[in-house]
Amino acid sequence: MYRPDYIPSMNDKFLFHFTTTESLLKILSGMTVKLSNFTNLNDLNETDINCDWNDSLKKINTKKYIQNHCKLISFSQNYHPKDKFCQPGYNHPRMWAQYSDNNKGVCLVINEEKFRSTNKEILSGIFNEIENVKYDYTLYDKNICIQTDPKLFIENYYQHIFFKKHIDWQQENERRFLCIDGPDYLSIKNCIEFIVLGRHFSPENYVELAKVIMTTELTPHDFVKQTNSDGRVLALDDAHNILKVVKNFNGISKKYIDFLKLHKYEL
Repeated sequence: MYRPDYIPSMNDKFLFHFTTTESLLKILSGMTVKLSNFTNLNDLNETDINCDWNDSLKKINTKKYIQNHCKLISFSQNYHPKDKFCQPGYNHPRMWAQYSDNNKGVCLVINEEKFRSTNKEILSGIFNEIENVKYDYTLYDKNICIQTDPKLFIENYYQHIFFKKHIDWQQENERRFLCIDGPDYLSIKNCIEFIVLGRHFSPENYVELAKVIMTTELTPHDFVKQTNSDGRVLALDDAHNILKVVKNFNGISKKYIDFLKLHKYEL
């Protein structure tokens, strides 16, 4: 649940996932997030491994292995600009435009510790890492040489391969989850801290969102609304709008209303 007095800290370990409304509805329907493969990413360097390729065939095989076996999901996080107070991870106006359908989408805020714990069993025995991406002007490392076994090469040098990006991406403050031969989906059940709805989240989308919310254990106070304040993104409580739409469903919302009352939720 969102706390109006929330003061961001790097120690919070919150993961911020910007996405469209369409994707949000799918995410909440199954309480899962989908991992991406390496064929549709927007950074040209993602599979062009910057190291000493002493064998072109090994290079081809390794790139194919990455595309067929490696998956990831990217998050932002709270960040600390120079000479500024710590900023919340949803305060990324450009990312709202780029990844959240020009402020019509959302930003999910996920508790990393709960996310790890919830998926511990399904990831057991699977190579997986979640780390911050590091940024630099050049990515090439001549000291890294390709190995015959692509999986072993990736496990040895995963940080250089997957957790380094050009400094032009630095403002995303990315924290990335990576796995080899992992599942297509990971659970976020009981991991959501709150969800920020975009400034242009439409009335129609409120209706579709309310239908999905009533099948979950989320409450209206798990949602806030993006607003613009002096160029920054702030979050304002949006529970009244969510609850108003829910109540409009009359009969089919009774079970959800009873759930809220059972948990002493003020209506």
